[in-house]
Amino acid sequence: MLEHMPGVCAGECRPDELLDPVHPWSSYAPDGLLAMLLDHQVCTEGGAEQVERIGAWEKVVAWGQAIQLRELASFTAREAATAQAEAAERATARAAGEPVAPEVAYADGQEQAGAQVALALRISPESADCRVAEALTLTRRHAAAVDALEAGAVTLTKVRIIAEQTEQLSDEQAAAVTERVLPKAGQQTPPLLRRAVRRAVARTDADALRRRQQAAVADRGVTLYELPDGMAMLSARLPAPEAVGAYAVLDHHARSAQGPHDDRTLDARRADALIDLICGPAGHLSPGTTTTRNQPGQDDHGDQCDHGDRGVGRGPAWRKQVQVQVRVTVPFSTLFGLDDQPGDLAGYGPITPEQARQLAAAGTWRRVLTDPPTGLPIDFGTTTYRPPPALRDAILTAHPLCQAPGCTRAAVGCDLDHHTPFHRSGTTTLRDTGPYCRRHHRLKQTPRWKITHHSDGSVTWITHRAHLHQHPTPGCRTPAGTTPRL
Repeated sequence: MLEHMPGVCAGECRPDELLDPVHPWSSYAPDGLLAMLLDHQVCTEGGAEQVERIGAWEKVVAWGQAIQLRELASFTAREAATAQAEAAERATARAAGEPVAPEVAYADGQEQAGAQVALALRISPESADCRVAEALTLTRRHAAAVDALEAGAVTLTKVRIIAEQTEQLSDEQAAAVTERVLPKAGQQTPPLLRRAVRRAVARTDADALRRRQQAAVADRGVTLYELPDGMAMLSARLPAPEAVGAYAVLDHHARSAQGPHDDRTLDARRADALIDLICGPAGHLSPGTTTTRNQPGQDDHGDQCDHGDRGVGRGPAWRKQVQVQVRVTVPFSTLFGLDDQPGDLAGYGPITPEQARQLAAAGTWRRVLTDPPTGLPIDFGTTTYRPPPALRDAILTAHPLCQAPGCTRAAVGCDLDHHTPFHRSGTTTLRDTGPYCRRHHRLKQTPRWKITHHSDGSVTWITHRAHLHQHPTPGCRTPAGTTPRL
């Protein structure tokens, strides 16, 4: 117990000289009672006992995470069983000649479970899917590690390391590796545990590393993440040699691009080099930069293209290479400099008036008249199943995102789906058509899921378990009494 005592000197102090004995909170098995005791017990802040309490809370957190993993796995298993039973009932009824709704793509049990978790926890569908899949994997392949997590012997981070590093092994091999590394895992840091698991995997299956590397290469990709302040992150997951080579090319261009009076950081020049190499030179400048970037054939002073200190150069670079559609909604009062209301970039959200004007200057304008009380485009429709371009533009303007609660998929990449099935209504209208990503399109038409659309553009989702979730009015619409948007 000496290590728990405040002011203990190595090998010199006698037990009767120790003051303020520390309660060994971190030695207790975690459960709800320990959490209640920690919550009500008062101790001196900053003392050695508080370190014990921090350790105890870590165990309680691990205990709760293990319980939640089992709840997620159990719930998903029930949803899968229910979905399979319903599919079997429909097949039996169809075989017997009974009337059955037209066969469409329904969400399976695991997908329905993930959707309900996303709605309940207010997380993205992708995050919910990951948590559901993780719960199924950990409770099935790594039950011993989940038991250790529940006992507070390891953290969830360490359980994930074991699962990640044994992904290419069979269930039996993964269980053997888990059994081998668990006894020491609680005393190891995550990096040390990762090394230990890799060694155990290599001893169990010498070819696992190669298979893991092949799977990682197959999973390569590029992802776009939203950031605040009008920024976004473009992330590439690449094989290490190609990633190092790409970075070296960007670094070379960045170090070669700096001219007189160029106050960009090296990181900023690398970012600009990425855009230049992919899209062609755009001439973008950071605020305060006093010269534009040099283009091929110019001297170091950039005399051929000096635009002055404008902060932004010649407009969107992608238009120099390919024709793509980037939708931005701008009040015409902002467009003509009458005020500085923000614009709205589809798939991102609010952008500055300057960014909105820049995009509008380089783009093709399409006027969409809106209803002042609601801010929604004026309704119009067609008797064709697929909306014509003008109606499609109006729908995407009215609803810039998928109409499922919490989904941030840009409407331009979604399915346009009828609220009332087309075979019943015979029309395609702005009020009765909206964007749904493929995942939520399947979910929307799955039996016992109900969707209600309201006149203000909001949507109410009711799950087949009778939980109600609200998708609010689209945020980019013009508020009542303000200027219509172009």
